[in-house]
Amino acid sequence: MKNRFLPQTSKGKWSVSLFAAFLVLGIAGNRISNATVNAIEYPNPINSPLLGSVI
Repeated sequence: MKNRFLPQTSKGKWSVSLFAAFLVLGIAGNRISNATVNAIEYPNPINSPLLGSVI
């Protein structure tokens, strides 16, 4: 039984890796925003240089 979840083409692998990077950076931005108490409606990179680097 073959694993059909992951794509076999290079473009498919590239898109999966970009999606994974999007999820990881989104979670990291959320964690940094919560840790630095950046409690505004949207994450403000000006208030947090670390958050701005992740975004």
